[in-house]
Amino acid sequence: MSNGYCQPCNSKCLTCSGSNENQCLSCKAGLFLINQACISTCPSGTTAVITNNQYSCAPCSTNCNSCFYQSSIQSTQCSQCATGYYLSNGVCTLSCPTGTYPSPITYNCDNCNLAGCIKCSLSSTFSLSCVQCQAGYYLYNSTCLSSCPNNTI
Repeated sequence: MSNGYCQPCNSKCLTCSGSNENQCLSCKAGLFLINQACISTCPSGTTAVITNNQYSCAPCSTNCNSCFYQSSIQSTQCSQCATGYYLSNGVCTLSCPTGTYPSPITYNCDNCNLAGCIKCSLSSTFSLSCVQCQAGYYLYNSTCLSSCPNNTI
């Protein structure tokens, strides 16, 4: 209402606080609400969220270039990190957690998958080697062994 007259919402708005395109409170079907405006697709650095037939755009987490909304946990999960970061369980990190290594190919924190190894690295020739073993194992030639080989201590 303005000056005692009813004003129509912008054509993209379902409900609004004014008649301008950036005064939407909710959008018509198929449009996403971001910063009180209704748009057809979510911009880069955001992802579509649909709850109770309401469409909106949620921001991706810090250092994340592309993300998706996981409704089961009601949170955005990263699918592609910014340069210099690695993806680990939907979050971008500078260093990978124990049991994983930073892959320069996928930019993910990939599982180590070497028996007895808790910290591994990838060589310049893309060969995976262990640099730290779990308790009860011994590091020998980049491999974790349950006992030291003959002629070693």
